[in-house]
Amino acid sequence: MLTPIQAVSNDTFLPERLNLAIGKRCFVSCQGCYTHFGQHEPDLKRLLESVSRFVDLGVRDITISGGDPLTMHNLLGFLDDLRQLKVRSINSILSGPISFKTRCVKRYLQDLKAGPP
Repeated sequence: MLTPIQAVSNDTFLPERLNLAIGKRCFVSCQGCYTHFGQHEPDLKRLLESVSRFVDLGVRDITISGGDPLTMHNLLGFLDDLRQLKVRSINSILSGPISFKTRCVKRYLQDLKAGPP
């Protein structure tokens, strides 16, 4: 097993981690921020289709970042969709206030315990 990349063929290598910089808003305005967030949120359905192709090729870990992913509409649904792809891990890079992050994570965990609607 090759780490952090794995062989797809004899001369092609694929990273094991895919970083999705998809958040378009942020809770803070850091002076040195290099990200220009843009006007529109990504099409999560199309993004999921792309991620699925990477998973089919062997990518097993996903990181979600951007501005702050917690500002995205339907983030929890998107995370559920990613889980269905059988990725090994889903990480996120967040920049919002810790109290807000804690509420979001608690809500997500409660939803997981409750199961599908």
